[in-house]
Amino acid sequence: MGFFHPRDTASLIQVTVPGRDAIRASTAYDRILLYFQAARTQQRRIAHLIKNYDRSPSDPARRTVFNQIFAEIHFYFIAWNTIQEMFKVLRHPGRLSCIKPLFSCHRQLLKHYGDGRDALEHYQDRLPDGKRVRTMSVPSDLGNLHGSNFTFGGLEWDVGPSSIGKLKTIVKQLKREARREAEAKYQAKKGLLPKSK
Repeated sequence: MGFFHPRDTASLIQVTVPGRDAIRASTAYDRILLYFQAARTQQRRIAHLIKNYDRSPSDPARRTVFNQIFAEIHFYFIAWNTIQEMFKVLRHPGRLSCIKPLFSCHRQLLKHYGDGRDALEHYQDRLPDGKRVRTMSVPSDLGNLHGSNFTFGGLEWDVGPSSIGKLKTIVKQLKREARREAEAKYQAKKGLLPKSK
């Protein structure tokens, strides 16, 4: 193992989770934190563009800004989806027991944003005559903005500040619970670990 510091939760996870699961778990934890920061950046970009969109009086300017918003929302959804996928890695038995109830509590919200990523990632399948058009309750809705709510195919996602607030709550809970569990495991194993230089 390379870098270790007992104040770093990912390090604690790496030394307290057994075997190969240690690297998977510590990397998944780090990726959740990384993609949360990416989601924050994306949400700020979206908010800035929505202000410009609301101020754009002419049709051509609004369309250009909307296309930018659409792309930023796609990247926002990718960040949410990556967090969901990393939670799935962490909830594996033998890694961190605190993850399963935490993931269960937030599964629907994470899945909803993951579904948004899927819709935009496979956009071509939702165009007229596409493979997934029949799965859309509103096939003519190929992306619309209503305030800070984005709609697509009849589904709706909040892409405003409250959405990143919800994600922040999830990540704060993860940090608190993972830290608590990893620290307890570390303290229990402390006498068994070689002293670091």
